[in-house]
Amino acid sequence: MDLKKLTTQNLSSEKMLVNLRVETRKNRELNNEVIGRELNDKRERLQRTEMLLQEPVTTQSELERLTNDTKRLQRDCMTLEEKLKMNTPADDKLGIFKQQAAMLVKKKDLKQQDIKKLDVEKQALEKQMLDKESEYQRTKGGKYMKRDDFKQYAANLRGKNTEYKKKK
Repeated sequence: MDLKKLTTQNLSSEKMLVNLRVETRKNRELNNEVIGRELNDKRERLQRTEMLLQEPVTTQSELERLTNDTKRLQRDCMTLEEKLKMNTPADDKLGIFKQQAAMLVKKKDLKQQDIKKLDVEKQALEKQMLDKESEYQRTKGGKYMKRDDFKQYAANLRGKNTEYKKKK
């Protein structure tokens, strides 16, 4: 197919040879890149599998031994917790204060969570207010009047209205 293309282009044999060399070089570079990358991936995978094969095989008896160890350690933890509960005297004078401190810490955490929620709500409302102000400014043009400015404007209108009635 390439030969047909080259014969239709009327290339000389030297140009054909140069083209083939360029194409061969490109193919080699592409081959080295792709195959090199794949080769490195395969080597890494081989190393991982070899490391897994070198590790000792866990047998069923070893698994049973490990599960028994974990169960024994859990039982030991439970017995230690029970001993700890039994060793703390019921009339411990610091116990009351510890309970109060724990309750206060819990209340503090709840209040901090409430503050965070309120801050988020405040930010959302401020954003909504800014959006409404910008929308109002686009539709009506200019900012709305403040309460004092509106009272002054209303008093000014009343004065003009009475003056108009007098002149009429």
